[in-house]
Amino acid sequence: MRAAILIAVKDLRQRLRDRTVIVVALLLPFITAGILGVTLPNVTNTSHSAFKVGVVNDDHGPTALYFIKEVLEPLQRRHLIQLHTVSLAAGRELVRNGKLTASVVLPPGFSKAGEGEAPTHFEIIGEGQAYKQVGTYVVGSIATLFANQLNGVRLAVTSARRKHGPPDEIVNLSEHTNEIPKQLGLHDSSVPSKELNIKTRESAGLTIFFLFLTAQLGFASIIDERNHGTLARLLAASVSRPSIVAGKLLTSIVLGLLSTVALAIATTLLLGAHWGHIPGVMLLIFVCVVAATMMTACVATFAKTSEQAVQWQVISAALLGALGGSVFPVSQAGGTLATLSLLTPHAQFLRGLGLLAHGNGLAAVLPMVEAILAFAVVFGGIALLRIRHLVKV
Repeated sequence: MRAAILIAVKDLRQRLRDRTVIVVALLLPFITAGILGVTLPNVTNTSHSAFKVGVVNDDHGPTALYFIKEVLEPLQRRHLIQLHTVSLAAGRELVRNGKLTASVVLPPGFSKAGEGEAPTHFEIIGEGQAYKQVGTYVVGSIATLFANQLNGVRLAVTSARRKHGPPDEIVNLSEHTNEIPKQLGLHDSSVPSKELNIKTRESAGLTIFFLFLTAQLGFASIIDERNHGTLARLLAASVSRPSIVAGKLLTSIVLGLLSTVALAIATTLLLGAHWGHIPGVMLLIFVCVVAATMMTACVATFAKTSEQAVQWQVISAALLGALGGSVFPVSQAGGTLATLSLLTPHAQFLRGLGLLAHGNGLAAVLPMVEAILAFAVVFGGIALLRIRHLVKV
């Protein structure tokens, strides 16, 4: 074990001297995190994405107030829309000038829709620009749903009157108008979402992607030492082959841990990423480092030169990163591709962080840890079977 530690310390010193570790493991990820930190706030800022909606209340009756208080204002509290009380002329002008996405007009007599026979109607004033059409459609859909339910009550009351129903039945039907806002209210799902927010997801994807690039820096050097005769001198000095391999693996693990933890801290500070339960995050990081090390060791056993090993490892890291969702959320594609992505440490890492970021503890990520370790065992087993090709002289 002492020999393995000495070999790892020697390799780490060499990597630091040639600046490879600093560039690949620290500098490049930090630059990427900084770029994301500048761009992502513009993407996720809710104040820029909320639709500005004008409300023209020409009715001032109870149903109109219900619609504003119980339907539109909850959407505003969710930062989905911004409400502005305006007159009809101002609503048209502000939409025309692009200062409002749409205006909702509540006409006079709107609140009496449940009593008369005339259909309930809204007027939605919208703009024709593409991104504003979305806001107009959203507001129009909400108003249409409310109007349809209100018309349903109106028709029921009208039908009851025509059939000379009992007065108490008509009153009972009319009272259903008070339930319409409740039916349109916003409610949280009973099953909380386990998806990461965009900042944390991009941070996690960036971290796991660079981990698989960093892990190659430790093990590939054994090929150079074999070709340059250093490996033969180590064996002649009575250093065992298992000690040499263990030293290279230890180098990769140390580099991977340093890079991953540093990048996790950087994305937290620069991007505001929320990683969740720290012990669970550290466990996921550690098993991912082991998996990345085993994969790079496996790839190295098939290469004849260190350059070839690096190229194959970069290709493998890129393919696994794309399939595992580090670049884009593959799970949203569904089907076979989403199923295959679960075979990668990347997808399991992101799934585990999704649980941790929503308040779950260490026990919740144990299935993901097992899946990542299974990946490590498969590639580590292949590497072990072929290790003699790597350390022969």
